[in-house]
Amino acid sequence: MNCSMCLRSNPPWANACSACGAELASGDYQPPEWLMTPRGSEPPIFAMRRRRRRRQWWGLGLLLLICAGAAYGWYARSILTQPPMGPYSSDAGLASDWQPEAPIPSAGPESTPESETDGASESEPATGEGEPVGGESEPAGVAGAASGTKPKAGATGAKRPGKTLGAPSDGRAPGGKAPRDTAGAGATSVVTVSEPPPAGVDTKTWEKDGSVMVRVPGGSFQMGAKSGEAAEGPPHSVTLPTFWIDRNEVTNKQYKRFVDATNRPVPYVAEAWAAPHNWDRAARTYPEGQGDMPVVLVSWDDAAAYARWAGKRLPTEAEWEYAARGSKATAYPWGDEWDSARCNSLASDPFDETPAPVGSFPRGASWCGALDMAGNVWEWVADWFAADYYAASPASSPAGPATGRYRCMRGGSWGSPSELCRSYSRGFRPPYARSDAAGFRCAADD
Repeated sequence: MNCSMCLRSNPPWANACSACGAELASGDYQPPEWLMTPRGSEPPIFAMRRRRRRRQWWGLGLLLLICAGAAYGWYARSILTQPPMGPYSSDAGLASDWQPEAPIPSAGPESTPESETDGASESEPATGEGEPVGGESEPAGVAGAASGTKPKAGATGAKRPGKTLGAPSDGRAPGGKAPRDTAGAGATSVVTVSEPPPAGVDTKTWEKDGSVMVRVPGGSFQMGAKSGEAAEGPPHSVTLPTFWIDRNEVTNKQYKRFVDATNRPVPYVAEAWAAPHNWDRAARTYPEGQGDMPVVLVSWDDAAAYARWAGKRLPTEAEWEYAARGSKATAYPWGDEWDSARCNSLASDPFDETPAPVGSFPRGASWCGALDMAGNVWEWVADWFAADYYAASPASSPAGPATGRYRCMRGGSWGSPSELCRSYSRGFRPPYARSDAAGFRCAADD
């Protein structure tokens, strides 16, 4: 609406000129000339702007469509890669399994170790920080985890009074566990049981970490079982070449060599239940007197990094199971009958909430001379976990799925019932999980 007083253009709803204040008569509004022209005859600049805005809106819509498709694809993939329904499909306990790396005190400059994930898509930095943390439960997915946890003593870590049992005349605790030196408050020194390996077992000492390794002659065996969980079958024949495997689980003393050589962060979880096993992050040392204890509070990435540093590797699931049960495919390393005196498990002493020194149960040795392959601590192995992998597993040297969300664990722990200590039982956890019931041992080619 043009003001006749000052030729000022005003909006059609104005009653007075915004410039001079003159009263405007209704019906005086005159739209711009280009608005009254037929479509296509407006100035070229306006047509160009209209086409540009149209392209922008189409581009924005296409971008949103691509983003929505990518998000849906990621979600569908995460669902499809989950284990099938059953004991291995539950995510219960995963939140409590996840233990984020606690900040290291500024005791001096530390170099950040290079990534040790070997292409793992679920390494620690990739997981969301701030997830809840918690206790020392069994690996997610193993049967009986809820009922297979020893009674806990509370947040302070103090132990409940246990059973009083007479020690054998040879000085070992019942079941073959080495006696602990309880002199003084909090003392945890141990006496490691050392016995020669079974007759016919070849051994050698690995120079880099000082571990004793036993030779596992190549051969064939039945991997898996019909009577276990769905993911533990079907039983199938597997052939393996000769290899070597650590006789014992990696100890704190051996792991200390690794952290000193690589400046890797020491095992530590900022939770009350982990206090008895936490290393001193300033001094970078393990708890006093626990040098012969299996190292715990380590992730799969930590275990794989240690193995590479030592010039070894983590055993595959097939190698671990073959070393534990042999060509006879026994249910336990010592045979088919359960014997709680041959390993450190829930049945050995329900009130003992810690691992035993490595080699404390020589009567539980497997056919090749490997110790503690039932109970004591769960052991990380190289394979990704897939519940249906056995159905399509290669007959020779299977190495597990190419990718996955969880890494496999074997052997059961001090908090496991007998069914989880079977040589064919499979556990799994995210590769970043840390627990006071999980460690590892290494393998090497012949």
